[in-house]
Amino acid sequence: MESKKKGKAKYFSGQTSEVHEVEATQISGQLEILFSDGSKKAYFQKEYRIESKLGRTPRKISFFDGASLVFDHHQEFEKLFQNQHNNSLFHLEESNRLFVMALLSLIVTLAIVYFLVLPSFSKTLAPYLPRDILHKMGEQAEEQLLGQMFESKSLLSPTKTKEIQDLLLRIKKETQQPELKLIIRNAPEIGPNAFALPNRSIIISDQLIKLSESPEQIEAVLLHEIGHLALLHTEQKLVSTAIISLGVFVVIGPGDFTSIPLALLLSSYSRDAETEADTYAAEKLLKKHRSAASLKQILRKISESKNESRMGLFQYLSSHPETEARARRIDSLEKSFLESP
Repeated sequence: MESKKKGKAKYFSGQTSEVHEVEATQISGQLEILFSDGSKKAYFQKEYRIESKLGRTPRKISFFDGASLVFDHHQEFEKLFQNQHNNSLFHLEESNRLFVMALLSLIVTLAIVYFLVLPSFSKTLAPYLPRDILHKMGEQAEEQLLGQMFESKSLLSPTKTKEIQDLLLRIKKETQQPELKLIIRNAPEIGPNAFALPNRSIIISDQLIKLSESPEQIEAVLLHEIGHLALLHTEQKLVSTAIISLGVFVVIGPGDFTSIPLALLLSSYSRDAETEADTYAAEKLLKKHRSAASLKQILRKISESKNESRMGLFQYLSSHPETEARARRIDSLEKSFLESP
């Protein structure tokens, strides 16, 4: 004989505001309502719906005829439906709750992985990437950049070009990076811009040189780009993208990922990478007893000009931190440096 499951509740007819204190009994696939006057009302399982659980609020059952049953005490509800594995509506409610919890957990986990674990993991692996492969990718990126975004030559005077090349020679000695190569080209389509590639090439536009007001500002730009190379920012992007691509492959299956590494080399760095490159440039200037003001000045000039320049497909500054925030950080670095013994 099947045992009865009972629980005390309040019954609302949906026709009046009257509240009935009742005893609900579940037996033989029916939910029976016993009123205080001895009358009864029964509903089949398909005739009612168990509403979703919302924290510690009263549990509710809605009936097809507009009536409802409210359980002020959860234990009364649980007594009525305990071990009811065959109740598909109850099971669906619990499944939905578990699904939402699982989805939220997944989102939080992915956010932690993306913002904390992945950057740390990328920094750890970046130094171990094969240099010959990186050099080849840099060569390919250089060819694509010069072919699509820059004109075939610079329009600067030979004197100006030599002045900048001499500046790089000095910087190469100071930073102990003799393999650096500087390419200067006219680039009216992208305006004032610079790129650092893993084959150790730095490409800088005529427009950026013309925008600068002093050799010190050009030096700050070059040091910033060298910072990206010294801190392995491109290598970190490659590791991160490889891991993300693997995840996409696992989720959606095979696809054409062959163009990702090259496109990645031409994309903007993250805000953290830009901040790190600013710090690198500022510290190099300060250690040589030169002011970091030139870095702030050129950053502001680039920021002011980017609305006037047609950035085309590659918006190099799009992911850069807000300029004044960068300037304040540089001020803080300079102040700390000057106050240190």
